[in-house]
Amino acid sequence: MRDCKLIARGDARTIDAGLEERRPREEDRVQDRDYRDIVGGMLVAAFGAAAALYSFAHYRLGSVVSMGPGMFPTALGGLLVVGGFLIAAGGVLRRGPAPTSSRSSPRSSGA
Repeated sequence: MRDCKLIARGDARTIDAGLEERRPREEDRVQDRDYRDIVGGMLVAAFGAAAALYSFAHYRLGSVVSMGPGMFPTALGGLLVVGGFLIAAGGVLRRGPAPTSSRSSPRSSGA
């Protein structure tokens, strides 16, 4: 009877060890999207849209031949919007790293 208990305990340890080996490591986990690029691209696009709308509302654009003071900031804001959407589109099409659970706070630096 004693041998049966030892074998059962040994099998349980072997099964537990096998399960630990099959679990994916933290650095091997991957998400289906690169959310850092998606969020970053949207922030760039939002900043560009805000700059373009502000300069369009507050400065005179002029014409292509005789540009006003609002032409360059409006065009630059439009380019930022396009660039932000391109960055976000790249994040949608690419797989990204999984978020890490470890957080470092400035207070724990020991300074």
